[in-house]
Amino acid sequence: MDTKSLAKNYSLLTPAERLPLYMHAAARGDEQEKNRIADCGKMVSIQVNDTFTLAMALREVSDRFFMETFNVVLMYLTSWHAAPAKKFEDEFEQMRRAMFYGYMVKTYITGWRLFAAEHGIPADAHWKLLPGYDFTVIAERAAETFAFEPEGFVRYLLQHSEQPNDESLPECPLTPTAIAKALNLVLADCNKWWGVQGGSDTKIAG
Repeated sequence: MDTKSLAKNYSLLTPAERLPLYMHAAARGDEQEKNRIADCGKMVSIQVNDTFTLAMALREVSDRFFMETFNVVLMYLTSWHAAPAKKFEDEFEQMRRAMFYGYMVKTYITGWRLFAAEHGIPADAHWKLLPGYDFTVIAERAAETFAFEPEGFVRYLLQHSEQPNDESLPECPLTPTAIAKALNLVLADCNKWWGVQGGSDTKIAG
């Protein structure tokens, strides 16, 4: 049976049968097939608490940023256990790479807490439920004593980029404030997608 013939029978399938077909169509980038499957679904109405859409938008931001943070955490922790360097220069570079990621760990987590405080929510409430949270705690503690300060982070960036090094250092592009600002932009998009009342201007507190 070809795709067009199958499409005529999509409405006879249960939601549990259509969903895998929809996911496969999305995975292979078949927008027409994906839309055909979606159009066969019946519209349903549900009742939820008035905080539901805002909570879902916030959870989406939290999940996505935790994954980004956890990736940095793994880069930081694994840099401690890299293969032993044979030359002092390589060993020194390994140490500097670890300090580079250590700064990112500190900044990501501090930025998340700044964002959470701005919205009046507990920063770790959701993260504690996610696999890998314990590693973020370990990495944060380690980064308190073994990580670059902003100036060292910028120097490392410049030394590993094609930009010419001059005597004057630019401002650090990665700060807790910058992280919190970026998270607010993501939350605004999620609020819009979920149809949160107030849209992109909605804040959880204040």
